[in-house]
Formats: sequence, structure tokens, C-alpha cells
Amino acid sequence: MRPSRGQVIGTLGAVGLLAALVVVGRLDAPGRLGQVSAPASATATPPTPPPTGTIVGLPPPPRLPRLRGVPLRGTGLAALVVPDSSPSAVPGRFWLDRGRLTPIGGLPRGGCYLPPTRLPHGWALGRQAYQPTGLGCPELSVPTQFYLLTDGANSATRLPVTADWVIAAGDDTRLWLITFLGQPDPTSNQLPPHAIQQVDLSGHPHTPHYRVPAGYAAWQGVGGGLVLLIRTGQGSADPSRGALWNPRSGRMLRRFDRVLAASGTTIAWVAAACRATPCPVHLSDLTSGTDIQVAVPRRARATSGAFSPDGHYVAVVFGGVDAAGAATKARVGVIDVAARRLVAVPTAVMGRRDIGWAVSWSPDGAWLLLSARVGPVTEQLAAWRPGDTVLHVPRRQPPTGQHPAAAG
Repeated sequence: MRPSRGQVIGTLGAVGLLAALVVVGRLDAPGRLGQVSAPASATATPPTPPPTGTIVGLPPPPRLPRLRGVPLRGTGLAALVVPDSSPSAVPGRFWLDRGRLTPIGGLPRGGCYLPPTRLPHGWALGRQAYQPTGLGCPELSVPTQFYLLTDGANSATRLPVTADWVIAAGDDTRLWLITFLGQPDPTSNQLPPHAIQQVDLSGHPHTPHYRVPAGYAAWQGVGGGLVLLIRTGQGSADPSRGALWNPRSGRMLRRFDRVLAASGTTIAWVAAACRATPCPVHLSDLTSGTDIQVAVPRRARATSGAFSPDGHYVAVVFGGVDAAGAATKARVGVIDVAARRLVAVPTAVMGRRDIGWAVSWSPDGAWLLLSARVGPVTEQLAAWRPGDTVLHVPRRQPPTGQHPAAAG
């Protein structure tokens, strides 16, 4: 059976967002000052999407524990949420203080809305035509429409081009469009060959089409017209690897191990070889060429992350195993980039192997938004402000079938 467009987009979205269902580990509360390291090498394992339903005839899976914290009040925080495929629903903003969902204007009602792409100061929303329940998204022959939603705006605007996917280009003025050049191989995890082209927000092209090297997916654009690639189709024992690529010359400028997150100028990553020993988080500045290490607790393993809009912080999802090799609890920490210090997010911890953490930031970078899966199709939101000693939990959660967008 030929994989659907939705399956392929899901694979690429998983690579791009790095919001995996991961085995994550224990993170001690106090952070530790990192050390300056030698120049680096880096990687990230493409995640597995969560199940979309239960099997008829089997008892439903147990409900997972919920996040605990103080009630959230007076913040004015809103999270972008995206509905399941529907004949009428549209993405909206879920206001955490009021528990209200406000639809985004300017979007067609219904359809298959894909995982959004985080831009420096907004989101790119991809939409395909509605398919009846159970059929998923259209096949690869159907172009995707894209809409730009600026932070703080109540309405999205249509991007006057179609493509298969979009990624950020390192600033607020341009995007990279991704176009698949063939069908995926149904026997492997490899994406089909694809090309990228940089356009401005009016759809005007600024580069020719560049073919992405075989075995890689275009993950995120960074400064100077460079693109961070992630190797795809690797098994769990051979983690995906990142590479900084110059499309104009076709050269790979630098390779990385497990890539966690990237801003326009900095890449956060960990060494793939780390197992039982502490695996510091590397922060590689692409402008200065410097690389620093931020210490993490023993046996903690960073698996994904997201930079705050101002680049002052990196939220990191951690995982690992205990001395017996068993998976430990899922937890989230935040790195203060200037101080080179990691601090745990209080009570942001879950104890199941299949927990899926998603993290994003408020537009001003003051709040970290966390989403944890607490049921087969249910997610819970919480918020934390760097420096706080408590987690903030809204009294009401998004409706079932509305999924918070992740920036990492």
C-alpha cells in the first residue's frame, strides 16, 4: 500500500519538530555551570507519533497522571492549538487564563491542518482538503496551502504559493519551501527526494530550487542562507545526524550528532556516544564559531528542545535510564544561555515510557508552555516562567481533539 501524503508529512513534521514520544530521564533541580569545549560534532532521532485511537475489543489504556501546580491567573497567555481532521474546525488560540478557545480568522473551515512550523515571530500553518474520518490527509499529488499567522494577530494570511512543507529561513522575512520529487519508499523510513527554494512572505522566489542531499531532510534554515539537515531513515541504534548545509555550493559545512533545537545563530545538540555518563548539552554559535557545554545530571539524556524567541533560553526535554537500564521519568529543564546553567521546571515530570512532551514559548519569551499527553487523544497544558518555583496549571484544558502546537 502506498503511504499517504499525511504519513509522509507526519514523518517530516516529526523530524522538524522533534516532539518525540521519548524515554526521558531524571533531572536534578539545581543547574550547573557549563564549561567551554572544543569545537563540536552533533544528532536527533526521528520520533514515533502517538497512537490515534484504541483497538476495539481491548480495555482502554489507563489514564496517565496529570501535571500539578498552582492555578494560572492573570497572564494573558494563549497557546496555538490545531484540530484533528474535521469538516468544520479551524486552528485557534486557547486562552489559558479563561479556558476559552478563539478560532483563528482568515482560515478555511475544516480540512486536514498539519503540524505548524514555528517561525521567529509567528507560525506557518499548512492545510489540505478535508477527508472523511479514517482516510487521513490527501495523497502526495495534492498541493498544500500555507497560511502565515503572526504572533498577536487574530487572523492568518494566505501564502500565495503551494508546496509540500515549509521551514523557517532564519529570520522573519523569508521561508524555505519543500517540494517532494517522488513517492516515498513504503519499505523504509526514508522520505522521497525533495528540493527546497527560498521565498519571501509574498511568495517571490529568492533562490533557485536546490535538491536536498539523499538521505537527509531539510529541518530548519539558519542565518546566511544555510540550512540544517537531519538524516532520516535511521534505526534506533543508529541515531539521526545533523549537518549544516550550504545550498548554493552544495557543501556540508559541519556535522552534528543529536540535534535538539536551533535558532537563527545557535544549534543545541548532544553527543550520540553518550550512554551511562553525563551528556552535556552543546550550544554552538554559528557566527563566532564558539561551542560551550552545559552540564546535566548524571544519566539524564536530552532528546529535544526549543529556543525562546529572544535566544536567552533553551527548553530541553530529558530522558535516560537507571543503573539497571530501565527508563526513568520524563522531565523538562531550561538552560539559561548567558549563565550556562540548567534548571529543572518544577513538577514537570511524568513517569511513563510513552509520555510525549511538547514545548513552546510565549511570543515575548517570558513563559514556557508545556504540553503532556495524559490519555490516548488528550493533552494537558501548563506554563512556567524562568525563575518561578512552581508550575502554573490552567483550571480548564483544551477540548479533546485540539492539539497544542510545539516549537520543539
